[in-house]
Amino acid sequence: MNTSKKKKAFLQTIGLVTVLLLPACGSQGNTATATPPTPNQPSPTTQEKPTDNGNKIDPQTMSHWHTVSQSLTTNGIIVGAHTGLYTSKNSVDWYKAATGLEGMDVMGIVQSINQPEKLIAGGHGFLKVSNDKGATWSDLTTGLPSEPDVHDLLAIDKDAKNLIAYVAMDGFYLSNDGGKNWNKKTNYPANVQNMSLNPLSNTLYIVEEKGLFASKVDSWQWSKVNSKDGSQVLGLVHDKNGTAYLATSTGLWRTDNFKDFTNINNGKIPNQVVMLGISPKDLTTVIAITNHAQFYLSPDKGQTWKQIK
Repeated sequence: MNTSKKKKAFLQTIGLVTVLLLPACGSQGNTATATPPTPNQPSPTTQEKPTDNGNKIDPQTMSHWHTVSQSLTTNGIIVGAHTGLYTSKNSVDWYKAATGLEGMDVMGIVQSINQPEKLIAGGHGFLKVSNDKGATWSDLTTGLPSEPDVHDLLAIDKDAKNLIAYVAMDGFYLSNDGGKNWNKKTNYPANVQNMSLNPLSNTLYIVEEKGLFASKVDSWQWSKVNSKDGSQVLGLVHDKNGTAYLATSTGLWRTDNFKDFTNINNGKIPNQVVMLGISPKDLTTVIAITNHAQFYLSPDKGQTWKQIK
């Protein structure tokens, strides 16, 4: 499932599965991606070099990141990047998380909680599924535009059968068969950078150029939502209890109603958080990535944060 999705009449399951926090890769709108450290940034990852087995990689080859999750099979962090899908258990040593996606701009990833070996990945020009932990892939594009520019992807149920996809500058598509067939539900010719679903209210939240908006799935009637003093939203996710977490230009916040916000950073994370995710392992643990490519986990609604290193 995905970390922020869930909606629609067929959505009675609760849980979000993956993670996603995906700012757009193009030139439009807010592009708050995270970039792997360079020698000028405080991280030992810059010293890593590819090894002979071809799986360990130099982090600089990833370019920038679009989406983050926690692997159901290795416990490591998974990132969708400008050049493929990658994983790390310590944010220092990085490896390919899949074969067949090399050079592909991965904007969204979904994992099946009930079938951990199943992965769905979408991005610029593709939407694919793997049933063997990323070893082989097949297309899932029936009903989508030719070479779809998938900017976000959410799973609604634990089997990842019910899915929501946003195709850039086009609209929202739904699938109830694991992505084999898609139906367009509404036009949305804007640049949506992030989707998140409140599993209790079946409300879909989106981040785009003009701010934060929400709609009941199936009604597709959008209304503007408060984003804490009108600040720019860089990342948004919901946990299984419907609590929302926002990374904004002014800080890191938790809210249950988008009216009252609690600061969940207060110096615990020293750098700007630009990306968020929810672990599919418990649909509660929040994943945060900073603009210095540092990873943090919080299992308690942001009361404490532990850096992955």
